[in-house]
Amino acid sequence: MVNKIQVMPEWLQNQIAAGEVVERPASLVKELVENSLDAGARRIVVEVEQGGKQLIRVVDDGSGMSREDCLLALDRHATSKLRKMGDLRNITSFGFRGEALPSIASVSVFTLSSRRAADETGCAITISEDGKRDVVDAPMARGTEVVARNLFHNVPARRKFLKTDKTENRALVETVQRIALSHHAVFFQLISDGRTVLSAPPENEPLARLYSVLGKKICQQLYECRLEGRIRVSGFVSSPEGKRRGAGGLYTFVNNRFVRDKVIMQAIASGYSGLLGRGEYPYAVLHVDVPPAEVDVNVHPAKSEVRFERSNEVFAAVSRAVKLTLAETPWVRNTLADAGLGRSAAGSDHLPGQGLSSSYSMPVLPLPARGAGPHERAAYTAAESQPFSAVDHSHEVSAGTLAPGGDVRGFSQLVYLGQYANCYLLGQIGSRLVVIDQHAAHERVVYERLKREFESSRVVSQPLLMPVLVESAPALIAVAQENAAFLERLGFSVEPFGGNSLAIKGAPTLLGRRPPELPLMAILDELQGQPEPDAPAVFHTILATMACHTAVRAGDPMDREEVAALLQQMDSTEMAAYCPHGRPAVTVFPETDVARWFKRT
Repeated sequence: MVNKIQVMPEWLQNQIAAGEVVERPASLVKELVENSLDAGARRIVVEVEQGGKQLIRVVDDGSGMSREDCLLALDRHATSKLRKMGDLRNITSFGFRGEALPSIASVSVFTLSSRRAADETGCAITISEDGKRDVVDAPMARGTEVVARNLFHNVPARRKFLKTDKTENRALVETVQRIALSHHAVFFQLISDGRTVLSAPPENEPLARLYSVLGKKICQQLYECRLEGRIRVSGFVSSPEGKRRGAGGLYTFVNNRFVRDKVIMQAIASGYSGLLGRGEYPYAVLHVDVPPAEVDVNVHPAKSEVRFERSNEVFAAVSRAVKLTLAETPWVRNTLADAGLGRSAAGSDHLPGQGLSSSYSMPVLPLPARGAGPHERAAYTAAESQPFSAVDHSHEVSAGTLAPGGDVRGFSQLVYLGQYANCYLLGQIGSRLVVIDQHAAHERVVYERLKREFESSRVVSQPLLMPVLVESAPALIAVAQENAAFLERLGFSVEPFGGNSLAIKGAPTLLGRRPPELPLMAILDELQGQPEPDAPAVFHTILATMACHTAVRAGDPMDREEVAALLQQMDSTEMAAYCPHGRPAVTVFPETDVARWFKRT
């Protein structure tokens, strides 16, 4: 009697493995290039034809292999990367399963050639379409060459589902780009149908590699992002204006391995909270270094996903690193520094740092203590990091700080020219024109203060002499009753007043003379249907709504003292160049741009 359960033949095992490892030509190239990097290659050339369907050739100058190792490398689960059980919990190499080469060989006409520096000649192994191996000596330079022709020739169903040559080429370019971004000291070249589509010479600095791979336009919007600690974060992120639809501009690496990880992507989004719209993402090239024993890279056949042992700590470190960079608003700070801000010319009309006029309803916000400069950032370790809604910002760098050590030079130092259309504040920094949206700027100032007060349960409320009665739908009255404690934390004292009415008995002092019913109803609308009002997204939206109703409006005239106070507060406010909804609050025009308006250049 024939047994029902049988061991699959080797050719079938290899083709099943190939279905997991070799999804398309780009995944084949990824496996081969990572093998080259594991071999210590400093030069890697990838050549393809017809989107990789007809030909894929990867040549490197790595350590190479002996004849015996070449033969073993074509057996499944043969690897030089794992020796004992402990190695599986401490993986530092890219390839370790020993499946790539036999899987590729099982679905292509395959040749492996390799030579070590100590050997006089190399070895070439060719596997024909019928699976026969031919082994010969091969004169060649030190390194390894892998050639895969006629991909999926023996699996027509797989070949049928490959995309057009143009689409497969695009995936190949993206794959080589990603790897090149994380190995700036290695030369990479990609040749498609005889044309060089990517050439990245070795660079001493990561940013130089970014320029050669991503281009000048993107790199001009990138700023260094760094956090030292047990979880180390390094790389570059864009200003909020350097955004795009979708996450295609995010290049995230864990221990130098490109991954699409939800924890890291959500942490980046948390760092940009309130600066980008729905579906918008920044450009970012971020490296996250985690102790190898605390990350599992073996959860996905293509190793494009990972699992963290301490995902909360990773999230906090990445979010904090991004937020520290954005808090410095370097795109504004660098502009101010380039203009030599702080060296006032004789007769310049810098505004005095006086408080706001007491007759005006815009609140005077106290200036927090100055924080550490960028050179002290290494002291903020990942262990100290917390999720966005619980971070203490009292020590972080202010938006207008140009020099460490307390020499604050920022928005309050600009030469004030006047108010335009009761909406925009005009100033001058060196030869540059500065335009500030008064509502957006003050909205950010109020938002940051509200956030600090809310997190410390110190939102100041004042009783109203006469309750304000508000007509409302029954559903919103129910929301007000269910969230009474939360509203109290926001400074609102609200009670039902019979029928379809609410009585507002207390309101935040920040509102000044603004009608309290407008922000209250907006908050109730936001709370409706939200089970967790303290969740970061809801928390941000509600405080941004309050800030919007509290801030000076477009159309409100501002006298010089009021402008002086606002600019001074902006110096001490995180991300002062953007309102909580992500709109820019500050724009700087070089003199050349102004001259171009009038056809002077």
